[in-house]
Amino acid sequence: MDGFNIAVKYLRGKSHTVKEVKEHLLSKEIDESDVKETIKKLSELSYVDDLKYAVNYVREGYYKGKGKNRICLELYSKGVGKIDFNKALALLYKEESISFEYKEEFERGEKLAKAMIEGKEIDKRLLSKVARKLEAQGYDQDIIYNILGQVMDS
Repeated sequence: MDGFNIAVKYLRGKSHTVKEVKEHLLSKEIDESDVKETIKKLSELSYVDDLKYAVNYVREGYYKGKGKNRICLELYSKGVGKIDFNKALALLYKEESISFEYKEEFERGEKLAKAMIEGKEIDKRLLSKVARKLEAQGYDQDIIYNILGQVMDS
């Protein structure tokens, strides 16, 4: 089976980045020149498109409550560069008003924190748990500290 057929079969289940497709093809011992040609053909047919992938990934991450940093790191590990990430952010802001600006990130993180503490007594242990969750979700440290300060004041 040639590289193109293997790649199309790989892409049937879900979309993948160029890096993921390359790695898959190389793991199947496809010749590197065939991999390059296959990626070129897949790109021309819009079967792989890192910008489109980034837009969908950022949108999904946003609605799952992930912070900008985590989404960026996850995309980077999949081979999507900062340029495509920033283009995806700009497109989503323009088309869907999805924003990762400080105010929006703070509000999303605060909502998550309030859900975690609802009906519980606020103590150091709970605050630590909230901070770890926000950090795991990819929120900036200054946002986390401000959210914790807000929670302690209320």
